[in-house]
Amino acid sequence: MKYFSYDTVTSTNDAAKEICGKYRRAAVLARAQTKGRGRCGRSFYSPEGAGLYMSYILDVTPDEALKIPLTPLCAVAVCRALEAFGVRGVGIKWVNDVYLRGKKVCGILVESCGDKVICGIGVNLTTESFPEGLGNAGSVSLAIPPKKLAKRIVRNIDRALKRRDFKEEYVSRSVLTGKTVEFSENGVMKKALVTGFDGDLRLLVSSEGKTRALSSGEVHITEIIQN
Repeated sequence: MKYFSYDTVTSTNDAAKEICGKYRRAAVLARAQTKGRGRCGRSFYSPEGAGLYMSYILDVTPDEALKIPLTPLCAVAVCRALEAFGVRGVGIKWVNDVYLRGKKVCGILVESCGDKVICGIGVNLTTESFPEGLGNAGSVSLAIPPKKLAKRIVRNIDRALKRRDFKEEYVSRSVLTGKTVEFSENGVMKKALVTGFDGDLRLLVSSEGKTRALSSGEVHITEIIQN
């Protein structure tokens, strides 16, 4: 297992893509990202020395990653790692955001690289302020050594891949269950009550007397409405 550390990169996923064909497993870490990104083309604020910015190259195919499913697995791995360093009360906002005290403290972006996948993970550790427009962003507010946290996350991902023991925990950590959410589907805004998850960890929502499963590739949760 190789670890590569950089001062500044555009994004750790970009840096990982440059070496993914050379290593079966490897992790890329950086002190800062100039173009950190998340799902749906959103940016991830990555100031120098204030967070963990890492990408883990896995010997897992893109098809396997979808079947596992890998993004929820990584979210649980991050929660377990933060708790190992004393952080309490972490939850998950479907599908890939880790929340603490009602704020997003971690984002996850899984991308393919040839016959492998790259798990990009950004955790706000000591970030004190965020750019305008990131009102839901927050920080763990704990100076955890980034490389130690990265190694714990990698270990948790590897164990969860072997044991496949993350789905029940993912469901139990959901910050959406029982909440009314507003989401965008094909450009149309809708509201529904989150009732749970199906076996593939698709979000189950109820609206107008009907329950349906939402796929992360089809919809985007825009707002959690407190009931």
